[in-house]
Amino acid sequence: MLALDNKLGKHIYENINKLDKFVLEKGTFYRARQLKSYSPYNESNMWNPPADKVAVYEGRYNHFSQSFLYIASDEDTAFREAIPIWHKSCSMMNIQLEKPIQILDLRKVNFYSENRGMDYILLHFMLVYEGTISRETRNPYIKPEYLVPRFIADCARLNNFEGILFNSTKGKGDNLVLFSPDELKTSNKLASDGEPYIYSMA
Repeated sequence: MLALDNKLGKHIYENINKLDKFVLEKGTFYRARQLKSYSPYNESNMWNPPADKVAVYEGRYNHFSQSFLYIASDEDTAFREAIPIWHKSCSMMNIQLEKPIQILDLRKVNFYSENRGMDYILLHFMLVYEGTISRETRNPYIKPEYLVPRFIADCARLNNFEGILFNSTKGKGDNLVLFSPDELKTSNKLASDGEPYIYSMA
C-alpha cells in the first residue's frame, strides 16, 4: 500500500500489465537444499516449504510466510543461490515443467524490438538494467533491497502472471520463482523428475 505513494511504485503498478506474459515452454529446472546429514531429502521435503508448519522467511520476491518455489536453470546456479559456498554439497532435485506457463520475464535482453512500446522499454530497463531487482543484500536481518522486487511480485500476481524469470546474480543461469507451485503440481504443469540426489561442487 505504501508503495503506491511512491512515484516508482505507481509507475510499476500502472504499467506491469504492459509487460508481456512470456510463455515458458517445457523444460528441466533444479531445486537445492542445504544438507543436515550426508543423505538427500525425500521428494516431499524438496518442494516449497509449508508455511503452516515452518517459518518461511522473506525472499527477493516473497513476503514473510509466503511460500513460493525458487528453482534454477542448472545445478550450479541452484547450488550457488541457496547454499553457502563452503558447504560443497547439497540435496538436489530435478523439477520438470510439463506444460507451458505464463511468466514475467525480467532477464536482460540484447535489444528491444521495434514493436515494444516506450512504457515497456522504460519500465523493463529501469527494473533490469539499472539493477533495481538485483541489488545484493548488505545486512542479513534488514533487507530493503527486496522491497521493490516483492512489490513487483505482488503486481505480477494481480495481473495473473504465474511466476518471474530473472538472471542469477550468483551463477551463470537463470532463476525462476513460481507463485503457486501447489496449484501447478495439481494441474500437472509441474512434477519431480526422479529422486533427489547429492550434488557436489567440483
